[in-house]
Amino acid sequence: MSLKEQNHRNLFESLTGLVSRLRKECPWDREQTLDSMKPFMLEEAFELAEAVESGDPDRLKEELGDLLLVILLYCEISDRFSVKEVLSDVIGKMKERHPHVFGREKLSSSQDVIRRWEEIKQKSRNRNDVDALRRASLLNDQAIGLGFNPSSLEEVTAKLAEEAREVARARTEEEKLEESGDLLFTAVNICRMLNVDPESALTVSSVKFEQRFKKVIKELKEHGKDPAQTSFQEMDEIWNRVK
Repeated sequence: MSLKEQNHRNLFESLTGLVSRLRKECPWDREQTLDSMKPFMLEEAFELAEAVESGDPDRLKEELGDLLLVILLYCEISDRFSVKEVLSDVIGKMKERHPHVFGREKLSSSQDVIRRWEEIKQKSRNRNDVDALRRASLLNDQAIGLGFNPSSLEEVTAKLAEEAREVARARTEEEKLEESGDLLFTAVNICRMLNVDPESALTVSSVKFEQRFKKVIKELKEHGKDPAQTSFQEMDEIWNRVK
């Protein structure tokens, strides 16, 4: 290890030690939870984006430090993983998704790199839907922190019904995409108001759907019927009976 690498390692260990001490000795830091830190994480991310746009290297350096501090505090708050595990996971992921650097593949352009990245990502995790849900949740939290907060659950469920009607009225592909997204975004907001994690809720529903649909398919096959040749109405009747 070079002297420069050793200095970097010492500085990083000093920072993680500082965060650990804050978590133990500072009343404010002790009170924080993963949820309570969301607004601060969003704030620091936006301030970093503004620093990039400003072109001021001193401001950029400061905001990078602030964001890193919040990230390390998240690691300290969580009792399910350590900073070392976070670093190990991201190192492993980057090596896996750069086979042209750490493997024998040959990629000649940035477009090829992006395409291969997405292929590996889909194969290894297939989590684009979860990423979108997480982003929607964070954006809702940010809006609430700025006072954009519906007054009641009834108000948001009414909004959901409105979005569903707009989906039904959509005609062009662009309208269908936009209105479907609005519907899902509102559903995420309902989860937040109910203190329900949207990812967990979707996982439960997906598992439930899979189990029931397997029963539908099984019953059809037991009666010698091809699911692909069975009407939705008949399948729906079985669905309602087995659920």
